[in-house]
Amino acid sequence: LTPGLAVQEARLDGRPVALVAEGGVWRLPPGASGRALEARYGGKVATEPGAGPPLLGPEGGFLPAGTGWLPEREGAVPGPIELTLDAPEPYAAVATGRLVEERREGGRYRATFAVEAGEEPPSAFVGAWRIDERRAGPVALRTYFPPEQAGLSGLYLDNAARYLDMLEARIGPYPYPGFAVVAG
Repeated sequence: LTPGLAVQEARLDGRPVALVAEGGVWRLPPGASGRALEARYGGKVATEPGAGPPLLGPEGGFLPAGTGWLPEREGAVPGPIELTLDAPEPYAAVATGRLVEERREGGRYRATFAVEAGEEPPSAFVGAWRIDERRAGPVALRTYFPPEQAGLSGLYLDNAARYLDMLEARIGPYPYPGFAVVAG
């Protein structure tokens, strides 16, 4: 994990396990083995421009894959990963991967994303967005735009649907359940 983040709780196959920290690398204790590791972690990451990714600030944030905000297994194929992002209103969060669930309650936005084994590790984004959605056949098209750009949502959704149709006619069906346009 990137500096500033620490594991708060871990479970291996549903049982509590104490991970051991070694210079930003978290390891299972000697002799521990299992199939499913669930870790809850938190802390503070870079908030100043120029501090390097990940970058979070009052306007929103970007957590790029491979920068230590998400644990990685050394020498292992990534995934499957289930990632839940939680943000205070008016913010929303989105990650690369399949949207599993989202809800707003108690002044919070919470969304869960799934990344299948072997897929690229996710990047995550947070911002004060208005979310619009439309279906193009089986594909959920979404826009995440700041309120002052939300009027462009329909145009982007129309164009995304048109391009998907055009590309599917040339190279076959779009292989993912969703496609999102996220404004910075």
